[in-house]
Amino acid sequence: MKYTLLFIFLLIGNGFLHAQSQHLIGLETSLQFSNISTNTNYSAYQYRTGIGGGLTYTYQLPLWWSFSTGILYNPRGFSQRILFTDETGKVIKEEDWVYGFDYISIPLKLGVRFGAENVYGFVNIGNVTSILVNSYETSSVPVHTHRPESPSIDFALIVEIGASYQINNKLQLSARLGMQQSFWVSSPNYHIKDKLLHNSLGTTLALKYRLY
Repeated sequence: MKYTLLFIFLLIGNGFLHAQSQHLIGLETSLQFSNISTNTNYSAYQYRTGIGGGLTYTYQLPLWWSFSTGILYNPRGFSQRILFTDETGKVIKEEDWVYGFDYISIPLKLGVRFGAENVYGFVNIGNVTSILVNSYETSSVPVHTHRPESPSIDFALIVEIGASYQINNKLQLSARLGMQQSFWVSSPNYHIKDKLLHNSLGTTLALKYRLY
C-alpha cells in the first residue's frame, strides 16, 4: 500500500515538474439578472437586467488550479411594478420602475479545472469587492440620477461553473454561469437609504490571450 501511495505522489510531482503555469489576460462581457434580498419598504421585486464586462487576469497553475481577478463594470439593482389607483381603489395605471446601482468590481477567485488540455470544465469560488459609482431610478419619466456622497463598498460571495476551449496556442474562449450574493455593505445605497444586499445570476463570455 505504501508503495502505491509513493508511486501516486511521484506521478503528481512529475506532473508539476513538467507542467507550465500560464498568465492570461482577457476581455469579457456578461448578461446579469440582479435583485435584492434585503427587507425594505420596497415590495414585489423583479429582476433588473444589465450588461457588464471588463478586463480580466488569470494565473493557471500546473495541473488543475487557477487564480483569477479583474476590473469589471457590474450592474445591479431591481425593478418594481407600481399600481396607481383612483379614490375607489380601481387600478388606473401600471408603471414599471427600475432601481439601478452601478458598481466597479474586483473579483478574487480560486478555480479548479477538469477535463482535457484543450477543452475542459472549471469551477470558481471567491469574493467580489465592489464600490458603488452611480445609482438611479427610471420609469416612463426621465431618469433620476444620484451621485455618490460617500463610498459604499459591497462584499459578495461568487460561485461559477463553466467551460473553456483552447482555440490555438495563444487564444482561449470560455463561457460560464455564475451567482453572486452580497453579505456585507459598508453604508446605505444613497437614495434608497437602506443597506441593500444584492444577488444576481449571470452568463459570461470571455476571450483570453496567453502572455507566456
